[in-house]
Amino acid sequence: MKIYLLIILLLIAFTGSSQNYFSFPDSNAAWCGQRSQLFFNPPNDQVHRWTYQQFITNDTLINGELYHKLEENGVFEWEDYPIPFNSGSSTYFHQYVGCIREVNKILYYVPPTSPTENYLYNFNFMVGDTLPSNILTPSNYTMITRIDSILIAGNYRKQFFVSVVDTNLWQMPTHFEYVSIIEGIGSTNGLNWTLMPYFERGGSLWALKQDGTLIYTDSIATSCDVTGYMEVNPIVFKIYPNPASESFEIEFSGVWNFKYIQIIDVSGKVVIENILNSYQRISVSTLDPGLYFVRIYDRENHSYYKLFSKL
Repeated sequence: MKIYLLIILLLIAFTGSSQNYFSFPDSNAAWCGQRSQLFFNPPNDQVHRWTYQQFITNDTLINGELYHKLEENGVFEWEDYPIPFNSGSSTYFHQYVGCIREVNKILYYVPPTSPTENYLYNFNFMVGDTLPSNILTPSNYTMITRIDSILIAGNYRKQFFVSVVDTNLWQMPTHFEYVSIIEGIGSTNGLNWTLMPYFERGGSLWALKQDGTLIYTDSIATSCDVTGYMEVNPIVFKIYPNPASESFEIEFSGVWNFKYIQIIDVSGKVVIENILNSYQRISVSTLDPGLYFVRIYDRENHSYYKLFSKL
């Protein structure tokens, strides 16, 4: 009887831990990995390869919604294909790669080339659901074939396995599981890289680091650093206390040239506007309780946003 009771308690504990949803980071996070693509350009086709670190820099406002901005650094390499390689080169890069926000277990994404919102991941899917076409799955020939749990940093997270479902198109066995999607992590191909089967393109998520701690690694990676990685010093500003009832202080770190501040209500109306110093206290005593966006910007209208709560 005691053995049966112990088994039941362990099952309950496991089920409870696996049912807790783990959301995506909204600050102080970096995804590391590599992606590649084959470009056909006879007689010398080329393989392009990006070894990268993507990181959240700041918040921004798009169509009234708060997003977290993604940038990436790394090393870009190209070489002729097939072997033997006749030529090739490598260079460092730093670029803006879009914005993300999460609502009701769905991660939405705005790419750098368009203001249109797409969704990246939907963690409400069930086994048998077909993935609709989006930037990760250009055609709906993929489906969720298995849902399991994976132990990450002492907690169980749901892991959704993705398979090909059209044998005529890809000439692969049905339900060939080649990639998975993990709560709060992204796909094993990368945060915003294709979920389609490996052929002319491929990707691998090596690690996720949050608040300086390694949260997830694959079987190879031991860190979230990229060889040749160029350190950046993004614009960062802090608001404290947040929430606040009378005033908050705003403080910058890193290089900054932002001159102005606005506080915007959820309807988009500017309720406070002021000139900025590098360290400043902002009075909010006249504001009604609720949520507001704090915007800092320069003369060229480059902006960063933070969400603020007035008590």
